[in-house]
Amino acid sequence: MTEQERRLMLLRKLKQGTSYYMNMTSLCACKFTAGDLRRANGLLARYGFVFRESGSPSVLIYNMLIKGYINTGSSEATFSVHNEMLHQGLKPDKLTYNMLIHAAVKTEKLDFAMQFLREMKEAAWNYNSDDLFPDNVTYTTLLKGAALAKNIHLVQEIIMEMQTSEKFSIDRIAYTAFVDALISCGSINGALCMFGTILKKAGETSNLRPKPHLYLSLMRALAHIGDFFMVRNLRNRMWLDTSGTITRTIQESSDHLLMEAALNAGQVEVAVQILSDVNVRWKRLSWASPGGLAAVRLEALLGFDRSIFYPYVLPQVSVDDAVESIMIPFEEARPLQATLMLKEVAMRFQKESVLPVVDDWGNCVGLVHREDCTDLNLPISAMMKSPPPYVAASTSAGRVIDLMLDKRYKMIIVVKNNIYTSYGSWPVGVFTFEQLHKLIKPAPKVPGQKTLFFTLYIAAIET
Repeated sequence: MTEQERRLMLLRKLKQGTSYYMNMTSLCACKFTAGDLRRANGLLARYGFVFRESGSPSVLIYNMLIKGYINTGSSEATFSVHNEMLHQGLKPDKLTYNMLIHAAVKTEKLDFAMQFLREMKEAAWNYNSDDLFPDNVTYTTLLKGAALAKNIHLVQEIIMEMQTSEKFSIDRIAYTAFVDALISCGSINGALCMFGTILKKAGETSNLRPKPHLYLSLMRALAHIGDFFMVRNLRNRMWLDTSGTITRTIQESSDHLLMEAALNAGQVEVAVQILSDVNVRWKRLSWASPGGLAAVRLEALLGFDRSIFYPYVLPQVSVDDAVESIMIPFEEARPLQATLMLKEVAMRFQKESVLPVVDDWGNCVGLVHREDCTDLNLPISAMMKSPPPYVAASTSAGRVIDLMLDKRYKMIIVVKNNIYTSYGSWPVGVFTFEQLHKLIKPAPKVPGQKTLFFTLYIAAIET
C-alpha cells in the first residue's frame, strides 16, 4: 500500500466515525505540531466545511495554525491568519493575542505588538471579560521586544502599567524580566532599584525570591563597568538569599565575574589573587568564559616577567601538519563490535577509558566510555554515544587539538573524506587525549619569572 493510499484510508475512517470534527481537529494538530504547514493548510482548504458544521470555524484551529507558523520560522504569516480570523467573524482569545505579540516581537515589529496589546485590552473592556485581559506572559513578551529595541521609555511604561494594574499579580518571572530589560537598555541603577524591590517583596512572599541567574545578570552588568564592591556584595548575598540550586557552573561564573570586575576597576593585584584562587578551587579555566578573557587581559598587563600561566608546547608536532601524521591507525585501537555484550569485553576498560565501536561492515558507529558501562548484560550498542566526533584525515593537528580541548572529547575518529552517513563512517585512525598528553611538554621556565603554576583547560579533560 502506498503512502497516498494510507492517507486516503485514514480520511475514510475519520469520515465513518461519530466524532468527525474532533478527529479532523486532531489530524490538523498533528500536522501543525510537526511543522507540516503545507499539508495542514491543504486539510483546511479541502475539509474546511467540517469545522463549520459546528457553527463556525474554530478559534482552536487558527491558534494551532499561528503556533505552527511561529515554530517553523514564518512568524510574519501569523498576521494574515489574524486578518482571516476577523474576516470569518471569530473573536481571538488570550492565547491568540499572546502568540501574535510573540510573533511581532520575533519579527522586530514592535508597533504591531503594541497594536495587538491595545486590541486585547479593548476586547476585554468591550466584552467585559477578564479572560481577555493581558497577563504576565503578554507583558513579559512585550518587555523582551522593548529590551531588544533598546527602548527604555517603553520598558518603563510597561513596568509602570504592570505595577499599577489590579487585574493580576506580578510573579517572579515578570520581576526577573523587569531587571533583564532594564539591564539590556543600559539602566543599571534602574535594575538595582528593581532588584531591591524584589528582595523587599520576597520578605513577604517567599515565591518572589530571585533565582541565581538573576544575580549573575546583575553581576555581569556591574563587572563590565568595574563596580567591584557591588559585584562582591551580590556574590556574597546570592548564598544567603536566593531560590534554587547554586550549581558548580554558577559558582564558577560568579568567581570569573568577580575577577573581571576587579580588573575593570584597575585592581590588578586583587584580580591576580582571584585568578590564583580560581585555579586552586576549580582546576580549570575556559578561554571562552568571562574569566578566561579577563585572564588573557591580565596576562598582557603583567608582562612576561610576571606571567601567571605555565604554558605547554608541542615540540614534536607542527600544528599545521595533518592529523593523519600523528593519529593511531584504526586497527591498532582495537575497536569493539556493537553486538558484543559488555561482560565479554569488560577487561578492556581497565586500561582504556574510551573505545571505538564498529558494525558488522567495519563502519565506526560510535564511542563507548568507561563511565557509561553500567550493566554487564547489555550490548555495547546500548551504551555507546553516537555519532562519534570525527574529522577528515587532512585536518590540521592544531584544529583537532582545539576541537578536543573545546568540546572535551576523549577520542576523535579520523575518516578519509570527511563523510559521515547514517550508517557510520569508514575510519582510518583515531586521536585520543592520551596521545595529546604524551605530546605536550611544559615550556622551560625563564629565570626570574614569577609563575603561578596554573592548570590549563587541558586538566579539565584529564579529570
